[in-house]
Amino acid sequence: MAIATYSPKDVKVIIGIAPMIGFADGSFVDIEFNEEAFKPFTGADGNHARTKNANESGKITIKLSQTSPCNDILSVIHNVDRETGNGIVPIIIKDNYGTTLVVGAECYIEKSPKIGYGKEIEAREWVFYVAKLKMHLGGNNVYGQLYDGGNK
Repeated sequence: MAIATYSPKDVKVIIGIAPMIGFADGSFVDIEFNEEAFKPFTGADGNHARTKNANESGKITIKLSQTSPCNDILSVIHNVDRETGNGIVPIIIKDNYGTTLVVGAECYIEKSPKIGYGKEIEAREWVFYVAKLKMHLGGNNVYGQLYDGGNK
């Protein structure tokens, strides 16, 4: 049996055409849908049904250290969007040691991050609204490693 490996360095985040670097310590990417996929219904007689929710929007939060050069890239995207409305970008997040893949074709920055200065390097949290979030939540690519002789 192969031993599974996770490497935060191999989680790739691409915004527009720019690969992100300089992530904050700890959890550096958060991804979630804005609403649940189905809403349950229980009738007065106890019969159950559900409603499929058409809202596929979500949020992607990218946490960069205050020293990351990517803060400049995201600032330009956000400032252009505020001035012209032309700041809608695609986002791709891929775990190269696993099978998780997240894609948003139309994303925009909701607002500039809160800026804080302290004794230590601070995080800058960039929150993107994603019009249609596509997500495959996978695991570690152990089976692929077994089939390809362990080569990544």
